[in-house]
Amino acid sequence: MRLLISIPCRRGEATRLDWEHLDLTGAVWTMPGAMTKNGDPHRVHLPGLALAILRQRHNDAGKPRVGLVFPAPKSGEAIDTFSAVKADIETASGMTGWRWHDFRRSFATASGETGIAEPVADAVLNHRQSATRGGVLGVYQRAQRWPEQVAAMAAWGRALEAAIANKPAPDNVVTLRQQTA
Repeated sequence: MRLLISIPCRRGEATRLDWEHLDLTGAVWTMPGAMTKNGDPHRVHLPGLALAILRQRHNDAGKPRVGLVFPAPKSGEAIDTFSAVKADIETASGMTGWRWHDFRRSFATASGETGIAEPVADAVLNHRQSATRGGVLGVYQRAQRWPEQVAAMAAWGRALEAAIANKPAPDNVVTLRQQTA
């Protein structure tokens, strides 16, 4: 769960994360196209929180070069117990009405609120921009905008670290309260 919060990836991508896809020194996760929803290879800059999680896991696992980063404890296969984990979290926290995909939405919203351009947030999320943009831009624009993606993920990491440290939110952040039925 902590990885899904720190990196706005899809949960299926996280469950198939393999050590061979990670460059922990360069802070980059490179996903092959077979792992992504749209079939496009994708790379993600790893902010400090994600790196700390992955480095600890790497050390705990004996520093493997290949294999699933988070295998299921019994089968060793990709984790598929998200419903049970979500139920446990809801029971422990009392917070309901959320979805795993909300972490990606939170990244997109926070990015917009802090001035990160939508095409950059789309690039981090591995959305095909041409699917939502018409005309010349939709056909010809294929820029990866990697330096801006790195900056966006660094900003996301700083925001998460501030929240974890219980620092006050900046003035442009609105605290959301759980809706009651």
